[in-house]
Amino acid sequence: MLRGYTTLCLFLMNTLWLGAQLLYDGAAEMGKGRAVETTFELAGGLIFIPGGGESAVAGDYLLDTGAPTLILNQKERDVASGTKMVSLGGSAAVGCKKVRNFAVRGVNLGTIYSYTTDLSHLERVKRKAICGILGYKVFRSLELFIDYDKRYLLLFEAGSSVLHQEVQPKETIRFYQKGHFPIVKVKIGGRNYFFGLDTGAEVNVFSLRWLKRMKRKFPEHWMQKNIQGINRTSVSSQACTLPAITVGETTYSDLDFVFTDLSHLNRGDGFELDGILGFPFLSSGKFSINYKNRRLYLWNNPLEELAERAIVEVIPSQDPTAED
Repeated sequence: MLRGYTTLCLFLMNTLWLGAQLLYDGAAEMGKGRAVETTFELAGGLIFIPGGGESAVAGDYLLDTGAPTLILNQKERDVASGTKMVSLGGSAAVGCKKVRNFAVRGVNLGTIYSYTTDLSHLERVKRKAICGILGYKVFRSLELFIDYDKRYLLLFEAGSSVLHQEVQPKETIRFYQKGHFPIVKVKIGGRNYFFGLDTGAEVNVFSLRWLKRMKRKFPEHWMQKNIQGINRTSVSSQACTLPAITVGETTYSDLDFVFTDLSHLNRGDGFELDGILGFPFLSSGKFSINYKNRRLYLWNNPLEELAERAIVEVIPSQDPTAED
């Protein structure tokens, strides 16, 4: 059911980039067999992990599969790129910056050409320092495993982890790609929709164009919510609890969705994105995203299975009652 608070923060870095593009389109690489293995901080519904590099401040970075690349929190733009990112309620100007030897937990991911923009308003909302955002191009050649319960993250070269060598996923779902978005089919009320997977969204989102249909189909449990985009604008939106959605072969019950305009995501290629699956969906189980093979893997308890075989040590979960 929808909870009683009136504000939900949705950091939609699901952006349309206009004007100049990055000088380099490559993805970060790590050595064969190497992996980023770390616990993470969960602030609200957002994942933060430590990172940094030459000309990139060391500190906490938001892991956001809905962002296109590395984005640094910086008021002054190093290079006037002529580029804007468009998000909920407006746009924000960005610059470009070359970052050498960007590393996460001691694993060097190489040189990354990043965007820079002012994220101070997000810092105020989350009440923490945010050095930047880790987006798709940082890990597009890799596989990303996330366990929200244990607050554990594994980032590895596809096919080089014991995760697949020793444990079988409970379900494998092929996803589509729209720009930097992994897209999965979602069945709601007998109809298929296309939703992006976004670790940078604290709520699930449904496109405003389906509002009337959903109200006819599910007339109960509606209310108003406020959501925050990449700029300083807060948008008031209608929200509801949907009784069931199906992704792959698995059905999920009583998930909350906020309805808002997603037209900024649906420009250019004719493919209409119907919504975003964020923290409420992603935190309901263990999953990994293999960008190289375009597969979403759903897992039971792989860390426990590996621990029973004395292959890995299970990272203790943090106290879920502790303050972020």
